[in-house]
Amino acid sequence: MSGLPSWLHVADETASGFTLAAASVPAGAYDAYLYVAAGGSQRTLRVTYSVTEAPGGRHDLSLDTSSLALTTTEGADASARVGVTPPSWNPPLTTSVSYGSGASGWLGVTPTDGGLDLRADAGALSQGSYTAWLYVRGDGFTTGRSVTVTLTVGPGLLKPQDQALTLTATSVPADLLGSVPVTMAGGPARAWTAATDAAWLTLDAGTGWTGTPLGFRVTPEALQSVENGSTQVATVRVAADPPSITPVQFKVTLSKRLPEVRSLGPGVILAGRAHRVLARGVGFDGLADVAAGITVEGLTGVGVTRVSDTEVALDVPAAPAGEYAISASNALGSPTAAAALHVVDAPTLGYARVQTSGRKRQLIYDPRHQALWASMPGVAVRVGYAGGAWTAASQTIADLRDLALTPDAGAVIAVSWSGKLRLLDPVTLTEQATYDRGGALGPASLRPDGVAVTNDGRVWLPFGDTGIDDLGFFDLARRTFSNTGLNFYEGPWLAVSGNGERLMVDGRTGRMHLDGADGTLKDGGFYFEGNFGIDEVGSRFVTVSYSEAALWDASFAFVGRLWLPDSYTRYTGGTTIAATVSPDGSRAYVLSYSIGSLDLPRVWVFDSTAAVSGDPPLLGYFQLPEYPTVRSGFTIQSREAVMAMTPDATTLFIAGDDAVMVVPVPSTLTAP
Repeated sequence: MSGLPSWLHVADETASGFTLAAASVPAGAYDAYLYVAAGGSQRTLRVTYSVTEAPGGRHDLSLDTSSLALTTTEGADASARVGVTPPSWNPPLTTSVSYGSGASGWLGVTPTDGGLDLRADAGALSQGSYTAWLYVRGDGFTTGRSVTVTLTVGPGLLKPQDQALTLTATSVPADLLGSVPVTMAGGPARAWTAATDAAWLTLDAGTGWTGTPLGFRVTPEALQSVENGSTQVATVRVAADPPSITPVQFKVTLSKRLPEVRSLGPGVILAGRAHRVLARGVGFDGLADVAAGITVEGLTGVGVTRVSDTEVALDVPAAPAGEYAISASNALGSPTAAAALHVVDAPTLGYARVQTSGRKRQLIYDPRHQALWASMPGVAVRVGYAGGAWTAASQTIADLRDLALTPDAGAVIAVSWSGKLRLLDPVTLTEQATYDRGGALGPASLRPDGVAVTNDGRVWLPFGDTGIDDLGFFDLARRTFSNTGLNFYEGPWLAVSGNGERLMVDGRTGRMHLDGADGTLKDGGFYFEGNFGIDEVGSRFVTVSYSEAALWDASFAFVGRLWLPDSYTRYTGGTTIAATVSPDGSRAYVLSYSIGSLDLPRVWVFDSTAAVSGDPPLLGYFQLPEYPTVRSGFTIQSREAVMAMTPDATTLFIAGDDAVMVVPVPSTLTAP
């Protein structure tokens, strides 16, 4: 039997007959010819089929939409329904799905009465957009239909909020802990894993199920590894199963500002005298009672005043010689650094002249070790006092530029032009450590003011050697170099007060200053060329330029000239060589030479107190028994000298190209 059309098929075929069955088709008249063969015979059978319209008329297959936009999250699903109106002749319908680029198999289709139920399963999908096409087809008389299905998959894991742990003086152990919820945006619970990229942060558990919290903590041991005063950031990554779920991460910021005393200015004071000492560190604002939070071991009656978060003023009563630890407490009981206050007896020094040939760029007095330090080209000279005598020793240092003392006089800082900074033992001169900036430290000028140490432990330096150089510093605590990015023409030149509180920065095109109370470099200052002197607190400055000295006050206002008597300058050729100021700022000392005469050097003493109106008055002078320089010929170098003074203002130190001199100040001309 052959020639059957699609609407006609044979049923119940036997040797003696068959049954013809016509399918449901659209209304109309249909003809068909069947060719039936049996044995050697063949017959043609015409079949006519007449179909009338169903109630409601003839209509094709239709769907209630041609597109669907579904939204879900990773690990969840979304569902929708497509309404289906079958053709009026109602043949069987079939469905199929095809997918765009990317994942497949995520769209399920279930026929139901009157339509199709669709389920988009994002269990194995990562966040993003996906497309599929649903096809609905019938018989040859039916027009196939399609639905475009777009699925937008959002993040499955909800990002936890960033967390902050701020530790101050009042922080307790509970402040070292925290937790965040690990939550899915939808769908069933999922297993998660978590990890941190910071050694200081510990996770309470590395795995769990969504819907449960993730705890974290900073252990006391880990806290010790975090630099106090710093802010550290850890990133915690959380991933869920299956891996297609996009991991999330959040940050934990740790701000450690426990009160801590790092350094003192001055770090060495005299026994038997009340003194104001500035303690530098961090976290002092967190102390509700700053007086109770700062401890000076072994001393009572110390007045404590908070200046800022990084500075506390200590009014220390007269104390016996010794070493006193100064520290700050915190509620965590976490150990922090402490600084040592060194109280020393003031020596009674007689006149001495120590032969040390060579040009001295600077002269520094170390009251803790009873020693003088002078820098010469390529040589550091130590003149120490022991057993009633002064002895000189030296250490060769390539390209030596300048010397300085750490705030506690625990090390001598030696700075070389080539970029090396060395720490020397203050007694033996042996090298403790060396640090290389990788670039020059010092402009081309030979002025003796290329290094200054503030009481916060920063060694201020010129970076470069071009004549327009940057202001930088070396941090004694971190042992690192940093550049402020501020540059100065023919500078920077540096000066610092005796307590390390006020830094002066000078260049021909700009002047700045820094006070420890706020730690900010600000515009303002004065021009200091050649020799200069500063008192302990930065209230009085004396400068020497072109054979004359001048006095300035704390606001950088000009106070007046330190004039030598006209009879001396005019008739004996007396000229100003160097000058300094007493630690309390009340006296200015001017060294003069009488060029071309046989007169010995003189030290002129001026009253430099704030009550002075006009030029500071001359109180008198005293004569030195000899010169610190090679006098013959009086070359430029032989006219140069540098000065320093003991903290009690009873002794001057003067260094020239031939010797270092120890000169007691007459009692009638000492500071009051």
